[in-house]
Amino acid sequence: MAYVEVYQLPDEIWHKITPKPGNPEAGLLCPRCADIRAREQGVVLYWEAGNRQFPTQKKENGMKDFRKELSALINMHSKENGSDTPDFILANYLCACLEAFDNAVTRRTKWHDRGSKDNAHATINLSNITAKEVPVPNCKK
Repeated sequence: MAYVEVYQLPDEIWHKITPKPGNPEAGLLCPRCADIRAREQGVVLYWEAGNRQFPTQKKENGMKDFRKELSALINMHSKENGSDTPDFILANYLCACLEAFDNAVTRRTKWHDRGSKDNAHATINLSNITAKEVPVPNCKK
């Protein structure tokens, strides 16, 4: 079975990360490079995997929805009682921890990959689904 990687970005994000700033409609980035460049611009991309399905809608409120659901889950299990802290404050704190961890992992990956061409197109984990990346011409990683 072969794996195909297709992704779609809104124009406003692509214009921030394009490898050809002089011609923002052109260029090509592998998913890993797109993710790294987006994080450098403070944008977190949400990846979804599907069998022969191509993404047609972006997940606008991904973190907002997650934060709301996490707050409800904390409340449902009364986990706010131990610290007497409102559930929404705990949810905001935990989301900030996840974002900080994501940033640390991105920085660690960049540090480990510096100058290494062998790791440029290693296996990438997409929501517990591992797929091999296909090398893209002119990919900087």
